[in-house]
Amino acid sequence: MMRRLAIAALLTGLATGAHAQDFRPAAQRIASAWQHADVGTLGAQTARAGLSIDLAGERVGPYGSGRQAAAALKRLFEDRETVSISIATARETGGEPRRGYVELNWVTRTRGTRIPERSVVVVALEVDGDQWRITEIRLMR
Repeated sequence: MMRRLAIAALLTGLATGAHAQDFRPAAQRIASAWQHADVGTLGAQTARAGLSIDLAGERVGPYGSGRQAAAALKRLFEDRETVSISIATARETGGEPRRGYVELNWVTRTRGTRIPERSVVVVALEVDGDQWRITEIRLMR
């Protein structure tokens, strides 16, 4: 009987989790897309309400579509290559809709050079429908 209850609880938890993604895998997808300069994936994860971007104090946006955001990010990645990226913090902060943020340590270099530059990228997300979507990207050097 206890075993059946445990299995039922597990299945209920899995069914509930299917409605909105867990935060950690969403954070890892963001980090992977950032590492590979995958602007298509980042743009596709833009919130329906839009996305604002702050590139080292220069605010651009808000962008109403993923394509516009992808184009802005493409310019950021054009002259850089990623040396390393790591998730410093990935935290769901709660609220309604659910919100969270991912803080990335991003080490890059200008193409053709060997001098590394360190930056912090903060990506704010919220649940939109059944997926975590990007609402803001902030780059700090």
